[in-house]
Amino acid sequence: MPTTHTISIFAPSTAPLPLIISDDENHTASTHDDDANLTTEFQVGDTIKFVIENNPNNDIASIESINIDNLMDAHGNPYNLFTSLPSPDDATKRSWTGVVGSPGIGGNDHYVSPAESYSITFKMSNGSVYTEDPRLRIKQ
Repeated sequence: MPTTHTISIFAPSTAPLPLIISDDENHTASTHDDDANLTTEFQVGDTIKFVIENNPNNDIASIESINIDNLMDAHGNPYNLFTSLPSPDDATKRSWTGVVGSPGIGGNDHYVSPAESYSITFKMSNGSVYTEDPRLRIKQ
């Protein structure tokens, strides 16, 4: 049965990088290396919701983009992990939602490697823009 997974982001104005990322699997990362290694697991058909953490010390104004980084199939062709790419839920861009597609489209040729990175680009209230690169993985 499809599930909704939430990935929260937090950054105070005093230290916008590294971004503090947490998910509903109790993973938390607060360094560049931890952010790059934080991996959220999900099933095909699940919804992934990216949100700005509701915290008075959070200085993130908006999520500007969420991009899947260079996902390729077994033949080196571009492959989209999402049937519905993450997009803003409303004009504030404080939350984005995407739906995970099937890694089996066209057989095993489109198997998704164990962990694929994605980037979250976010804007601080002062207008500065930053990007971090955590990971997503389909449970096998």
